[in-house]
Amino acid sequence: MAGQLIPPGQLLVVGDSRGNSRDGRSFGLISEDVAYGKAIGVIWRSDEGLVWKAL
Repeated sequence: MAGQLIPPGQLLVVGDSRGNSRDGRSFGLISEDVAYGKAIGVIWRSDEGLVWKAL
């Protein structure tokens, strides 16, 4: 999936255990029609450590 765009109406669901997660990296994209929830932010790792960005 690396380098590909996610098509409209689809979601890539990822976990927080990096290589230990059984998530969209192993089962692929899901339809947004079957997802329930709301993202409130994104956390990523940078040179300063973990960075939080509210949505």
